Amino acid sequence: MCAGSLIPDFESTEQNSVKADYLSARLDVIHRLGQLVTASLDLSVVLQRVTHELRTIVNADRVSVLLLEGDQLRFAATSGEDADILVGVCIPATAGVAGEVIQTAQPVWVGDDLSRSKIYKAIDQVSGYETFSMLAAPLILNAEVIGVIEAVHTNPYIFHPEELQVLQAAAQWAAIAIRNAQQHDNLTRRLRETQTISEINQAIASTLEIPRVLQLIVDAAHQLLPGAQRAVIHLLDEERQALSPVAMTGLVDPDSENYHMRPGEGVAGKVISEGITINIRDASSDERFLPLANPGEIRSLLVVPVQSGQKRLGTISVQSEKASAFYPEDERLLTTLGVQAALAIENARLYHDLERALQQEKSVRAQLVQHEKLAAMGKMIASVAHELNNPLQAIHNALYLLMLDENQSEQAREDIQVALVEAERMGDLIARLRTVYRPVSSDELVPADLNPLVDEVYRLVATHLRHSNILYDFQPDGDLPKASIVPAYIKQVILNLFMNAVEAMPDGGALIVQTGSTSDHREVYLRIADTGHGIPAEVLPSIFEPFVTTKESGTGLGLTITHDIIAQHGGRIDVSSEVGHGTEFVVWLPVAANPPS
Repeated sequence: MCAGSLIPDFESTEQNSVKADYLSARLDVIHRLGQLVTASLDLSVVLQRVTHELRTIVNADRVSVLLLEGDQLRFAATSGEDADILVGVCIPATAGVAGEVIQTAQPVWVGDDLSRSKIYKAIDQVSGYETFSMLAAPLILNAEVIGVIEAVHTNPYIFHPEELQVLQAAAQWAAIAIRNAQQHDNLTRRLRETQTISEINQAIASTLEIPRVLQLIVDAAHQLLPGAQRAVIHLLDEERQALSPVAMTGLVDPDSENYHMRPGEGVAGKVISEGITINIRDASSDERFLPLANPGEIRSLLVVPVQSGQKRLGTISVQSEKASAFYPEDERLLTTLGVQAALAIENARLYHDLERALQQEKSVRAQLVQHEKLAAMGKMIASVAHELNNPLQAIHNALYLLMLDENQSEQAREDIQVALVEAERMGDLIARLRTVYRPVSSDELVPADLNPLVDEVYRLVATHLRHSNILYDFQPDGDLPKASIVPAYIKQVILNLFMNAVEAMPDGGALIVQTGSTSDHREVYLRIADTGHGIPAEVLPSIFEPFVTTKESGTGLGLTITHDIIAQHGGRIDVSSEVGHGTEFVVWLPVAANPPS
């Protein structure tokens, strides 16, 4: 045995001791790291603790955790001087060292000039670092790579293989912490979503105020999507074929309320035209995005259709000033909110359609009742007129024979002449009563000017107006189109309305008559207004009913007959009145080019 062999290898023993101390210290730190990451369920807190502890352990300038999201890696947490600038930044999942780790699920050490070529330089441009050394380890959960943990330094050859082992051990703890935090976040988020959607459903069931429900939905999108800084619902105006904002919240552009898009135009226009979901990670480089003002204000944009079955009603969108702010889970939630919005809109529309149908049915029923009343009254009047006609003819004949008697005095002959004239007038009235309820035939309709008819009726009542101290003011339309009417019937209508006006002004007043036509020349109108005592509000809705009158000696048939004549011409009559100030009737009739069918 050589003497030299009896001397212990003190240098080797000392190195082993240092190495053991190093490993013990790292194991102690890893143990503490395990306690830290399992002490919280807040993912951001967990990742911040991991990066902070590892930066100390491996003596790195910066430590980052990147999580895999689709085809990108997002910086979820960083530790180091000015490292926060990287949080939220995304890189392709195949880029650089991190991309290699994702593809191979193996750790990577970079420390020499050759391996430095793997470093993704775009990140150095963002952070301002010049990376020379790097350690990267995969975050593996259930045999699936979910991200990468990286440590970098500006000096070359700074990291040792033992530190890569520490990074791998830390990655295992981080993966467990991420799983726990994600499960907790998912559970918390689902509970919030369920509660919010339940509140929206209750609002849909309890109100038909669409603006209120839509505002509730955009508020929910703004609150439930972590990256959303603004939420907007656009609805499609089918008549104008334009998308208009109807509800919004968050960072609102002052010009956005007046901003409209057409289907196919911009992101929302493309969504409404194709019925697809669009998630833009960076609007500044996407040609589909149409900025409202400064293009830099919006970086991320998620838009889904508001759709009921195959019918697209509009869009709901969320926006953010940060790039890559929205994820597949956000798409799922926003789609659900879009369905809620469509449900609210369709419910309200169905209700309003039903209400309109009920009103139409009510109107039709009222018209049918009115028709039945008029038909019954017509039969009665025709029967009475027939019975009166026979004795009236006998009276007329007797008076005529008396006129032929030459022995009558002059006064007697004058009295008989007056009786004959009145008998003839009664005969004409009975004839009109017998025919007034006979349906107007289209063969009887002729093109006629209302202005001469008004003049003819005025000549009949002019003396009566003068004696009643009533001022007559006729304002004819010189370019009035001809109406499709039976002139004799319309003269009867004008006469009835004139006489009603005279009787409403026992102390005198003014009778204002005006003719005109609609802007599209499809209808002409006759306006007859008086300054009389007016019609009480409780009577006004039923003035066209048979036997309804406010006159002491009236029969209540004049306006009923008037209404029926106008209806048979395919027209309508409107009335407005104020007690003490007068009444106005407006008769609408189709022009000759558009006769009633």
